[in-house]
Amino acid sequence: MKKTIASLAILGLSVTLTAPSHASETFANCKALNSTYKYGVGLDGAQNMVKGKPKPSKHLVDVALYEANKKKLDRDKDGIVCEK
Repeated sequence: MKKTIASLAILGLSVTLTAPSHASETFANCKALNSTYKYGVGLDGAQNMVKGKPKPSKHLVDVALYEANKKKLDRDKDGIVCEK
């Protein structure tokens, strides 16, 4: 019984930690991206740098979506595209 509960708990955690990938989603500009993702998209742990100092960010963490859009939209190279 304990083994079954432990297995279900682990399975439940893996399901909740898995996010859908938006890798095929690319945006023409930040206005288009921000209409879907209000605070931008970035990497886990990335911080919005303002005048050389880190500022908290509410961006969506999605590596695949960030990678698909970083070349064109992450102009300051801080790990977040189109941050607000």
